[in-house]
Amino acid sequence: MSRSDQPATPLNPINLRAARARRLFLGEEEIIAARRLLSLLAFSDDNGGRDGSQGVDAVQQARAELALRQRRVHILGERFRAEPPFVLLLALFATEHQEPKISKTRLAQLSWVAFSTLERWLPVLIGEGWVKLSQEPGDNRRVFVSLSDNARIKLTEIFS
Repeated sequence: MSRSDQPATPLNPINLRAARARRLFLGEEEIIAARRLLSLLAFSDDNGGRDGSQGVDAVQQARAELALRQRRVHILGERFRAEPPFVLLLALFATEHQEPKISKTRLAQLSWVAFSTLERWLPVLIGEGWVKLSQEPGDNRRVFVSLSDNARIKLTEIFS
């Protein structure tokens, strides 16, 4: 049996010394990438972030969420301190290109609010000009909800 036909011996601490020494040349970019990888591996150890290493990112994300909430209230008004009206607009804004016709039931699903919550907030949002309703031609039972132009402009401002 030739050397190439023999199965490779796995490296373990015992036969590691027997392995031939090989040199590996890395460029600056590879060294930087390796350092990043080692850093990520060090932060994602099996202690579940109990050393506080993952807490820093969580705090930064929480601060970003608070900043977004302040921005939305500043741009949209006091009504949007409450989560349901904002999440209804957000669901419409995020999906209007994929689903141009969104029913009330679908909007409740997309926004993760109860249908009764949607029914309570929808007249308010319509009355203040944030959303509009339309009906399916030939079938008045099917009602669709969409953003007003003003709501689209304001949401674009929030996320830009």
